[in-house]
Amino acid sequence: MLPDIDQIDSPSSSNSSTPSPTQVSPGGKTKTHRKSGKPYQFVPSACQVCFGKATGHHYDVASCNGCKSFFRRVTIEKLVYKCGEKNNCYDGFKPGDSIPKCRACRYKRCVNAGMNPLGIQSELRKHSESTSIEETVITGKEVVVLPKITEPPKSIEAQVSDLIQHLMNLDLKTNSFRDCSYNPMVFPTLKEAVKDETSIIGFGDRFGPMPGWPLSPEVIEQARKPNPKPGSPKILPANVKRWLMYDLLTVVEMTKTFDFFRKLSEMDRYYLCRDTTLMVSNLTKAFFSVENKTDRIIRADGQTMGPPPAWIPKELIDKLVIDIMKRAISTLIRMKCTKIEFLLLRAILLCNSAAPDISNNARTLLSAERAKYTVALLNYSMANHGVEGPGRFAEILNVIDVLERQQKDQRDVNTYIFLYRPKHVKLPLLDDVMMTC
Repeated sequence: MLPDIDQIDSPSSSNSSTPSPTQVSPGGKTKTHRKSGKPYQFVPSACQVCFGKATGHHYDVASCNGCKSFFRRVTIEKLVYKCGEKNNCYDGFKPGDSIPKCRACRYKRCVNAGMNPLGIQSELRKHSESTSIEETVITGKEVVVLPKITEPPKSIEAQVSDLIQHLMNLDLKTNSFRDCSYNPMVFPTLKEAVKDETSIIGFGDRFGPMPGWPLSPEVIEQARKPNPKPGSPKILPANVKRWLMYDLLTVVEMTKTFDFFRKLSEMDRYYLCRDTTLMVSNLTKAFFSVENKTDRIIRADGQTMGPPPAWIPKELIDKLVIDIMKRAISTLIRMKCTKIEFLLLRAILLCNSAAPDISNNARTLLSAERAKYTVALLNYSMANHGVEGPGRFAEILNVIDVLERQQKDQRDVNTYIFLYRPKHVKLPLLDDVMMTC
């Protein structure tokens, strides 16, 4: 980010003993320094970054238009690149060599050559509402107070692209958390989970992948054996997760990464997650099944839904597994939902401004957030489907109705299941999102 206030140290005229090269302007006036305070130099023929033909001094460095534009774009858009090697792609680089393609090392070379971001500020200042500059000489230093620079607005296409890229990066982090070796035995209540606004989604990087996935048939068989000690928590193999609860926890932790979450009160967080977590979890599991080319719920460890506990009546399980849980999957398969459509739809679901019991302030905030992702989905649909874009946009949003009905029916069935559940079986996070009394 370009700073609002910068200090430029330059020797005062009274202390300078070596004259600087001069440049004569068309009007005959002699100019000795650039706007940045650095002296003019003779323009060499070669770009100091890539050794191509220099077109002049750009941001205080003799450079070609290509390197000038590259440095300007990286600085203004705050782009961050990573070197695939050892950050030394330009070591030993000399004229005539093939130019390295590494953008991280190219930017590093621009900086090392002396390219000055203040030169870019000088350009952008022309587009700012304020052009005033205050200068004060203090103990031989020139303090230049620059106005806040208003960056050129991005196009709608660029904004949509940035939004999609952010959601794709978040999806990678979410999947890493789902697949990691973090495997809690005890889960919090929903109120406990949302109380801390800091997400643990980064545990995916800390713990690393779960070993032994996909599970072997022997491990799956062991995990599905009846509890040898009824009345006590069932002990599962170390690499088998309690998916019923873990899926819900994953959605809550993902929601906590959105900026709007920190702006909500603790109770608004609770009400929002209570109303959206189950729908988002159903959508996420459904798309994972579609990606794996199956119409059944499949887990990241390779399991499908196993036999239910003996205490749940068969007719309830049949309704839940055969009917309710397949609705979202069949809908996504029929409409051939893409990854980007899924990510934007999931973000729209999370920003549910119609969630019951949330405050008016939360409703206003979530409405603005939801509008952002809805506009992005519309623009994506128009760009990829042309005249059929509005129809595709409406088709994707109609999935929300499917998920809402699915959630309602799940909660109804769970109410009956709860009546049969042994008292020692504690599922606090599930009971909160199912709104079990």
